[in-house]
Amino acid sequence: MAVTTRDTANKMLGGDAGLKAIVQKAKSRNVKIIVDSLARVSSSRHHRKYKDLLLHYLNEDGRREICYGTDGQAQNFMDTAMLNYRKIEAWDMLIDEIITYAEKIDIDGIHLDNGQAWP
Repeated sequence: MAVTTRDTANKMLGGDAGLKAIVQKAKSRNVKIIVDSLARVSSSRHHRKYKDLLLHYLNEDGRREICYGTDGQAQNFMDTAMLNYRKIEAWDMLIDEIITYAEKIDIDGIHLDNGQAWP
């Protein structure tokens, strides 16, 4: 499922309350929780806060199109869109959303797309 916003758990999977309940149960059994966080968002249903941060390119006809998500190697994921990380606002938003989410859900670490685990 493509992420619509990175600071809220998917509501179809129980939302923040459902994830918190799973995390609490896991922690009661000394299980550490690492959450996967994406650097990209849904290409068709992203939150409006990402609208001005989407990465675009000009196609062969000179029309502006969304740059779809990729694994950084060969695959393109048409259901996701890349954000323009040439803009400091995109980096700031990513960091703020990850920190907010980590604190809200009380997780032990974050795995960032094409990155390493945190802390």
